[in-house]
Amino acid sequence: MKKDNNYILPTIGPETEDNLSLGKILKYSNVLRLNGSHNTLTWHKETIKKIKKIDPNCTILFDIPGVKPRTLNKSNISIKKNETINFIDITYKGKKNDSILLSNLIPKITKTTDIFSIADGQYSFKLIKSGKGFVNGKSLSTFTLHSKKGLNIPNSIYDDNLQFEVYKKPQKTAILLNTFPTILASLAPPLWMLQNRLWTFLCISLVFYWFLLMISPWLFFIGWILKSWHVGNSQIDILRFFYRMHNYRLSLSFCATNEKEAQETARRFDDKVDFYYSYLEPVALED
Repeated sequence: MKKDNNYILPTIGPETEDNLSLGKILKYSNVLRLNGSHNTLTWHKETIKKIKKIDPNCTILFDIPGVKPRTLNKSNISIKKNETINFIDITYKGKKNDSILLSNLIPKITKTTDIFSIADGQYSFKLIKSGKGFVNGKSLSTFTLHSKKGLNIPNSIYDDNLQFEVYKKPQKTAILLNTFPTILASLAPPLWMLQNRLWTFLCISLVFYWFLLMISPWLFFIGWILKSWHVGNSQIDILRFFYRMHNYRLSLSFCATNEKEAQETARRFDDKVDFYYSYLEPVALED
């Protein structure tokens, strides 16, 4: 298999992190995956340094774990068929005996759900009861539960989390994109463009509005309504298009409860990242 074809996407773990193994793998692929659900950030940083030392042009795909709750049991747990298991998160106020603690908050169930699963759907449970900080169910099979296995509950939402994307360009301040639409884009597109520093789009739009106003106030009104509808419905795609047009590239995508938490999360992954309208301390300049 030729390296340039990239037919495979190897995942690097503790068994393949040594230089000899990495060297062999990089002969067959110049794109490697790291699973953020396992190991520490320090381990991932050191592994990335090893990879880049062997092949500086290697592309690294970092699979971020996101907000999915994962089991935090320190040792393997044997679960029998028809056994009732209680999964809890840090907000749970009841008795925690024999409960399995999860890494993140359990999502809110929005519709009737009979079955939930663990370990990417490998093992299922019949839902018995759920509430703030807990969900319990009867196991439909006998299996051994390992640590850091994801919990999946159909018809549930993480209503207190927003999706953020970080766009970076060499030697430039990074851009943090909140993918939740804003009403400003629909009510006043020029102000939204100004807020997001879309100078080219703003100039073109102002000329467009002026041209319509010179023809007819009614035509200007209709144009404003149509423009507001278009920008309001396409605002996230518009932002992504302009970022790519100015050579910004998507660096991270993750969930957070607010913009400050999102910036802090991005800084943990990249200690040199800085943002427009930053909530963080400026990055210290190297001597």
